[in-house]
Amino acid sequence: GILNNLGNLLASEEKNEDALRAYKESVAVTGGRAPTAAPALVNGATVCWRLEEYGEAESLLDRALPLLQGAEESCYKAHALITAGLLYSDLRSVLPGRETALGIQASTALTEALRVSQSIGDTRTLSYAYGSLGSLYEKEDRLEEALKLTKGAVFYAQRSQAPESLYRWHWQSGRILRRLGRTEEAITAYRHALTHLQTI
Repeated sequence: GILNNLGNLLASEEKNEDALRAYKESVAVTGGRAPTAAPALVNGATVCWRLEEYGEAESLLDRALPLLQGAEESCYKAHALITAGLLYSDLRSVLPGRETALGIQASTALTEALRVSQSIGDTRTLSYAYGSLGSLYEKEDRLEEALKLTKGAVFYAQRSQAPESLYRWHWQSGRILRRLGRTEEAITAYRHALTHLQTI
């Protein structure tokens, strides 16, 4: 845990190679197989993305995902799954020929994050899980499903009084509605996004 936190500190200072070493050492201490290794693996994958080491990022995520699925239900598990899902989604644009497999992994991680968030009753995290899965479906042109998920994200962000996420989900709603040809609703969603952005 200390090594993972050290990696976080180094990553925040943009000392990415040092951060990656700390994350890898954190994983090594656990033997690499305990659920406690999962956060360091996901964090290491994030740093690999910054370093443009995309294959290594995928490899670390592939090691983290089964460990996360076996970890105790918590908001930390849900957030790590969301981060992993979003990274898998991003990797599709830089790993040609891997788009389908990475999309499946992204969907698996985000769906599991949604389930975990529901099981622990964490509405703020649930908002991010709904919104992140909605974002994935938006990119896959599954627009009606994306809109439904994004509405869930808005609902739970409102319940948890989280303007820092509300503006994102209204903005996402606006993009999806615009692509569906529902222009007036899209404009309303964009206005809501601006309102919440101004509060922060």
